[in-house]
Amino acid sequence: MPAQSPEHLLGAQANKGEWWSVCIRPFQASDLAALQALYESAGLPPAVDQAVTQPEDTLGDDALQRFVATDGRGLVGCAYVARSAWHPPGWYQGEVFVRPIARRRGVGSALAGRVEALAGTLGAETLTTWVDGQAPAAEHFAVRRGFAVVQRFVTMTLNVAHTEGEALDHWVSAARQRGVTLFSYEETGGTGDAPWRLYELNRRLAPLLPGNGEAFPTFEDYRREILEAAWFRPEGQLIAAVGDRWVGLAGLGFYEEGRRLHHEFTAVDAAYQRRGIALALKAWSVQRARAWGVREIRTGNDHSNTAIIELNRRLGYTLQPGVVKLRRAFPTAP
Repeated sequence: MPAQSPEHLLGAQANKGEWWSVCIRPFQASDLAALQALYESAGLPPAVDQAVTQPEDTLGDDALQRFVATDGRGLVGCAYVARSAWHPPGWYQGEVFVRPIARRRGVGSALAGRVEALAGTLGAETLTTWVDGQAPAAEHFAVRRGFAVVQRFVTMTLNVAHTEGEALDHWVSAARQRGVTLFSYEETGGTGDAPWRLYELNRRLAPLLPGNGEAFPTFEDYRREILEAAWFRPEGQLIAAVGDRWVGLAGLGFYEEGRRLHHEFTAVDAAYQRRGIALALKAWSVQRARAWGVREIRTGNDHSNTAIIELNRRLGYTLQPGVVKLRRAFPTAP
């Protein structure tokens, strides 16, 4: 891949009329802590977790290339291009984030240009990105660059301290009385066939969620991208079983050193739905969060998934606009 040369931009400092210099350059290992802080300042984790947790860029079957924008005092923006090995060869993902103080000065356009040029060089057929649904300007920015909305999500937030303990107990007990066993992946010890069974459960349930499609990683890719991810903890993988069959899963991601949880995944086998299993898994996750001292749980759902949205409301979640998923097609070679 050709080397990426730095690029300097000029922009007026807010309220001072002074000019400042911004350098856009490839990510360096020494940028990692500042890059993590930049994403945390956005209030949302990046769509591709390894974009901030992986200290070095890699190119090959599992591509990740990052750029940063710095004004000499610190990072004011960042961007990446990534492709997981289990995705179709031409399907790439990318994001751009710029601190509010540096917006509308060409920084975002320069970073987006780098992302789009790199994706084209790597042979991208499509480039998928995500923007904050509460920031219409970000969506308009992406649309102006040729992206089209393919999916909208809502974000639902639960203040753990405000939940009703009796209701949680009732929903969990009702499922157990109907023969449903609830346990965590941690309780399996993660040995024997447990990693494979967790993988198979995820693979079986993933297509049930809107927008997921049928593509799913191999077991080795799953081990690397999920089991070894920074947010993954065995105690946060909550499993529902009927007899010996694993039929439901609530996957919790741990952020802010465990002070905040994110429901990364909640689903139940189609044959076992409408039995209160999803509600029991969600309620049990809240009980465990309270025991862990977690202050907040967040979850994101496709805005059309009214069933899970209503279930979350019963638990006390509040709703607000979430992320917007957009995609741009690249012209294919003749």
